[in-house]
Amino acid sequence: MGLFPFSKKAPAKLLRKLNVERHRQSPRGLLDYVLNVALSQSFDRFPLNQFPHDKNFNVQRTPPTNWSTIENKFLGGSSWNREQKERALFLAQFWFASGQPDGVANELNKYRKAFLIPELSESPITPDTREAPSDKEGETEIDEPRPPPPADDGKLQDELTKLSEWLRGEPLKSDSVFRDHLSDFFKHALKWEDYPEIPVRFAYEMVTGNKPHRIEGQQSKQSTQKYFIDYPRNEETHDLLEALVRFKHEGRKSWDFDSGEMHKRKVARWLRNNRQKILETLQPEPPELTEQAIRAGIQFLAFTAVARKGETLPKRDQAKRISELFVEPEEGVAHALSNEMNGQFEDMAGKWEKVKEFIVSELGIGQGSAAPTDYLDPLPILKSLEKFEEDIQVQPPDSKVNESFWQKRFAAVGKLSSYGDLDEIFEKEKQLVDQRVG
Repeated sequence: MGLFPFSKKAPAKLLRKLNVERHRQSPRGLLDYVLNVALSQSFDRFPLNQFPHDKNFNVQRTPPTNWSTIENKFLGGSSWNREQKERALFLAQFWFASGQPDGVANELNKYRKAFLIPELSESPITPDTREAPSDKEGETEIDEPRPPPPADDGKLQDELTKLSEWLRGEPLKSDSVFRDHLSDFFKHALKWEDYPEIPVRFAYEMVTGNKPHRIEGQQSKQSTQKYFIDYPRNEETHDLLEALVRFKHEGRKSWDFDSGEMHKRKVARWLRNNRQKILETLQPEPPELTEQAIRAGIQFLAFTAVARKGETLPKRDQAKRISELFVEPEEGVAHALSNEMNGQFEDMAGKWEKVKEFIVSELGIGQGSAAPTDYLDPLPILKSLEKFEEDIQVQPPDSKVNESFWQKRFAAVGKLSSYGDLDEIFEKEKQLVDQRVG
């Protein structure tokens, strides 16, 4: 009587990995949790091409560290969906003796007809089973010593196992470890200076550390965090995290390891597919808040310049018109007759530096991650000043600039609501001037 549907190795491997404490590794455990499960499954699932179904076996699963190489090389094509790949992985873990890529592929080929496994995308190397002649009769061949495993091999196996369990629907254990990998990745993943719509310093501050990274199914709760980059439970996220795990432990923070280039390409593909989404996460809601905040800051600087000079801004010389906005006002230079206007002058002096820095950070371009000092985009400034002399005003942005994670970005212009009443202040000042002149 044969062992079908088992291989010779499968019953013992399944028994050793049982999660059931009672009867574990006993004849009763073998009967109840291995043989009975497999035989009942084989009756129900063989006609559906679903045997073995991993979730029916209550076993601890430790995926081979080279599984991604096997999957990438042999399990390509539309017929190899996630369910079929899980079947192949389960067979490799419990049915097969070999753990090497070509050995696993050869074993899969043996089971293809019986288990209706899809065709492999590449033919494996078939080992030569003929006995090699010995150079000297009676001399025993000595195996070459195997290189020692990497120092972090235990961590590598542990983290790959947790990722595999997470992809199958279980909670992500030790999620802070994986969020740390993402934090290290984001230190150099994006050159924020290439994306002028996001201030460089603000971007670096938002993605620094592991708190912004939120992985679906993680166990940790980040109740105080306001900004997140979300990672859904799917193969793309799994491939990214696996690549970062291998980069850390297998390559010692490099891609110099077996299949390193393959994992490097997966990281690059993830970044290419998700770059725009990440940029969008850093934008306020609604996006119009950015334009409102910049316009308010420019109008504030223009109003300060007019008060400082006591005359309108230059109109013909556009460079001079812009440069006047960035001349720091001296204390006590501007005076008015009304207390309200004098109050505005004092307020301007206190807020000018922060507002100027805000406009420079939003419209400036610097070297690398340094604060912008080399170039300032003049178009938004000129646009905001098109009708400034006709109607001198500072339009405060929507109060939503003071909400959520972007509050820090817009803090300099978040408290300009008093400048929305300039018309009334101007009218009162005009009345006092008329009285003084009269």
